[in-house]
Order: sequence, then C-alpha cells, then structure tokens
Amino acid sequence: MRQTRTKFLSVLLTLALVLGLLPSLTTPASAYSGAGTKNDPYVVTDYDELRELMRSVSEDDPVCYIELGRDITESGNQNSYYLYVQNGGNVVLDLAGYRLTRSALTTDSRLIGVQGGNLTVNDSVGGGEIVCETRNGGYGYSGAGILVENWDGSKLTVNSGTIVGGEYGIYTQGGTTVINGGTFLVLNPETTLAMGSKPGYFVSGTVAVCGGTFGDSASNNTTIVIKNADVMFYNICTAYYGMYSRNNSWPSLKGATVTVDGTKFRPQGNYFMGNSVEGRIGAKIVISGPDMTIDTVEISGIDAPATGRPLDFTADCDTIGVKSVSVYWYNLSDNKSVSKGEVAQAGKTYRVDVDLLPQAGYQFVGDKSEAVTINGEEAYIFGGTTDDLSVSYIFSETAAVNPAISTVSITGLDALKHGQAADYTASTSTSGCTVKKIEYQMFRKTMTDYVPIDGDNVAVVVTVSAADGYEFASGSTATWNGLKSDDTVAGLNAKEKRYAFYIEVKADASQIVKSAAMTVTAPEIGKAPSTAVTGTGVEASSVKWSPADAMFQAGTAYTVSFTLKADAAHVLADDFKNAGTVTVNGQKAVLTSTVKGKFVTYTVSYTFPALKTGEISNVAVTDIDAPVFGKTPDKSAVVPADAQ
Repeated sequence: MRQTRTKFLSVLLTLALVLGLLPSLTTPASAYSGAGTKNDPYVVTDYDELRELMRSVSEDDPVCYIELGRDITESGNQNSYYLYVQNGGNVVLDLAGYRLTRSALTTDSRLIGVQGGNLTVNDSVGGGEIVCETRNGGYGYSGAGILVENWDGSKLTVNSGTIVGGEYGIYTQGGTTVINGGTFLVLNPETTLAMGSKPGYFVSGTVAVCGGTFGDSASNNTTIVIKNADVMFYNICTAYYGMYSRNNSWPSLKGATVTVDGTKFRPQGNYFMGNSVEGRIGAKIVISGPDMTIDTVEISGIDAPATGRPLDFTADCDTIGVKSVSVYWYNLSDNKSVSKGEVAQAGKTYRVDVDLLPQAGYQFVGDKSEAVTINGEEAYIFGGTTDDLSVSYIFSETAAVNPAISTVSITGLDALKHGQAADYTASTSTSGCTVKKIEYQMFRKTMTDYVPIDGDNVAVVVTVSAADGYEFASGSTATWNGLKSDDTVAGLNAKEKRYAFYIEVKADASQIVKSAAMTVTAPEIGKAPSTAVTGTGVEASSVKWSPADAMFQAGTAYTVSFTLKADAAHVLADDFKNAGTVTVNGQKAVLTSTVKGKFVTYTVSYTFPALKTGEISNVAVTDIDAPVFGKTPDKSAVVPADAQ
C-alpha cells in the first residue's frame, strides 16, 4: 500500500486529534488537551467533547479529572442530550471560573444527570457556573442544574461553584449527595406561574448539607424544600426567605442552631421562614450544625518503592472532608528516616507514614475505629484525634525496576487498502506491554467497521497498555509497517498510551483502472435491448438506449450510453478524464465527464451501425462434409428455409 503523508495532513489531524481522539458528530473549534489526571486534567472547550468524556467513564476506569477551558454554551434543541455520569464512573469537574450553559427548547429536565456514577463539582478559580436555561414549551424555564437520579451508586459532591436551574438548582431523586459549598439558584421568578421553583429540592435519597448558599436576598419563596429525603445539616450553610420540611419534627436540624437575620428561631410547623409562615424577602437563615464525622479514608497514588527511584512523597485523597495529606518515609531495614529525593535501595524495607487534617466542619472518629486504606490496602492507625489522624503502611519488598518503554513495535496489523475492511487486531513484539485497542478516526469521529477509500485522511490510533512493573518513557513512540507514530497521547490512566499514525489512503497499482473494455449485447432486429453492461474493475449504471424502442428495428442506428465508475476494489486513474480509454464490444467509445466540486461523473456512449432492411445478419449453414484425403470436395450445403 502506498502511504503518502504531507505536512498539511499532519497539521490538520494534529489539530483534530490532540488528546481528543474520541467520536463526535460535529467538528468543534478545538480538541481538548490534558491526560485526565488530577495534576493534568482534560481541558475541554466544547459541549460535545465534555458530554462524550463524562459518559464514557465507567467503574473500571480511574477518576477522570475534567476542567473547563472557556465558557461553553449548547443551544441545540436535541432531546436527551444533557450531560451525565453513569455505570460507576467517577468524574471530577472543575468549572475553573467559566460558565457551562444549556440553552435550548427541549424536554430534558436537567443540564447534568447523575445516573449511577460519581460526580464532584469544583470551581478552583471562582465565578464558575452551571446554568440550565432550557424550556419545554411552557412559560418560563424548566429543569434542574444538576439532577441526582434514583440509580444505584448515584453520588454527587458539590464543593464550590454556582448551580442554576430553571426550576431547581439541585434536585435529588435518590442516591447520596454531599454539599460542602457552592451557591444554588433558580431562573424563574418566584411568582404564581413558577411556584415550583426551588434552589434546593430534596425529594429522596441521602443528603448531607455541610455548606453552601440557597437562593439570594431577592428570593421570595422557599429556597430549601425537603420531601422524603434523609437530610442532615452540618457545619454552616445559608438559605434565604424560608425552608420547608414535610416532616415538621425537623430531625435534619438535630444539634444545629438556626438564626434568621441573626436571631435564633425555631420552625413553625412544616416551615422555617423569616417571618412565621409567610417568610420575608431578604431574610437570611443561617444553619450552624455539628461537624460531620469522617469514618472512612482512602489514600491512593503512593508509588511503591522501586530500586534506584526516588521515594514518592505525594498522595491522593479524594475522601470528602479531608483537607491535607502529608507523606513521610522510614527505612525499617536501617532504622532511619528518609529525606525527600532519596532513592529506594534494593533489599530494603520501607514504611510510609501519612498525616491527615480535616476540612472545617469535619472531624475524624478520633480512635482506631477509623477505616483507612493506602493504595487499597488496610493501613495501621498509630495516632490521632478528631482534628488529626496518623497512619502507616509497610511495603515489604522493594520492587525491581524494569527498563522504561521508549518504542513500541506494532505487529500483526494489516496496512490500509482501498476497498478492503480495516484490520482491528494487532499485537506487539515489545516486552512489558500489550495492544489494547485499534481505532480508525477521521476528523475526531471514530469509524465503526471502517472500509478505507482512496484519498481518505485517517488516523490509525493504537492504544497500548503497560504491564505491572513497566512504564512508558517520556516521549515514547510506536512503529508500524515501517512508519513512526506522528502523535503520542495519554490514555485513560498512567499505564496507557495512544499512538496515532496519520495516513492518506492510496490504491496500489493493481487497483488503478486506466482503461475499460465494456461488453453489451449488440442490437439485433426484433430483439429487446439489454441493460447488462459489464467490464473488469468497473461498474456500469443508468444504461440507456437511444432511440428507446422496445424492440430493435431495421434501418435504425442505436446508441448505448451509461455511467461508469470503479467497483469497490478499484479506483479510476487520476488522469482518467483526459487519458482514459473505453471500448464497447472492442470498438472505441465516447467518454465524457462532468465535474461538480471534487466529484467527477463519467458517461460512456457508443453508436452501433444501423441494421439495414433485409440485411442477413446471421445464417446457419449445415451439411458440408469435412475434407478427406483422396475424396472429391463436398460442394453441396443446406441453407435454412427461412433464409432470405
């Protein structure tokens, strides 16, 4: 196969494929960047990309970190096109000071749905917003900024940012919701036409309100409504105008102090409002609750000691309520502390010590009943109170270091050939890694059951996974069919790399048609015209005879014409329009072309000689003896009685 690659093609596909090697039905202004990790999140600037990223994360994938790179607005009226996390996927979305908006006429009842996945919303910069401006055809806006749906495993954590919906800022139908901060608002005015508008609407599920603000000083209706949800208030949160609870015993306020404009209040039946039941515009309700207890801590991301490598003094802890994590190392073999930058030694045993501090409004259990894991293994608690916690874990063996993988040799993957189905299986001869997936993409759209066509500009994307104990070197590349990868992209985790080869599909010499010999049944008096026109490497269509007689007539010259194109396994030569030749039944035909944009349509025509009246076109002569040595030649023959 000829594989021609130009600088233009490389630049074009680089813009289209840098990190965002994912399907999309449209072509956004730019592809996202980053690796999806905590320190290098995906930076997204397009709604379609964001939707595809969020919904593609499953329970088998690591936490996917996403950050907005600019204001994003989706105004299409497509139904069921909201954002969502599902299937146990864990997504951390950082608004980073930008505004995410859905503005459309649609039946969608939310901008973001939590459907059995885990979503965390942060705003690291400040001023970031999630705004649902959808309408479903009635008066005012509809839907929620975020809807926690009644699916197994649905979990939402809001740490910061402003969440705005037409009717509800946040709406829980089930699952678990933790609100540590943020502001929740509605767009609809609190009038008779929009009495259902509530910034915080907790219908079902478990909800822990540990901070945040519901409504603002202009609110003139209840800003927190509790139906059947199990809601508890911790730390400090603020609500305006009033709150409503279906259970007027208000168990959710156990241990909490409530003030309205600085004065302590008690609920009036189902309501808790600025002025008895009616409420008061601008009334500020502050709930000061107890600290929320952290009884389970998961620490991850600490690399096991490996010979010759510096010990890892970093750690991740996504446990809600944990503010900071400090890492220390101790060499048990030599009974001494380890300083930052020291490398692990072969045969030595190391212990990692981790100190944790809680966020404001949170506390640890304060004894050894705390459940703590480090890299998924049970850790030992050796000290701590409700305000701090110290744990440790012993790595019993120092792992050997395998050479970093700098070049991956891709084998067993067929080259792309015009008209033949692409190969989706491959392997590698490089130790320490395996080929996980093959993708073919054009303009960021992944092609399913791809069949290459001459002239296609395609990215062949090979995902490779490193085995345990191996890692990819910085700037690693791949080779395939004598080509070197044009781009290397991080996979969904640190153990994966995605290598892209940018290819222009070209037919080989055996597939290029320079001339076409066509065959068709010639006109015969009294016979019907045939529309079967055949040739090698080509196809004929739209076959017509002129004149369009039902039967061929004597004395008439008939012209056959048809559209010509290459069959699925061939292509017409680039210069076929000028240099191509076509014959019909061995006689040169007329070839014409019509150009429309980059497409060329070829038409072939040939005129047969006219059949003369009384012309004998076929005679079957019989009964002539074959020559025999020594015998007189046979000069008699039999002619059919109907011969003229």
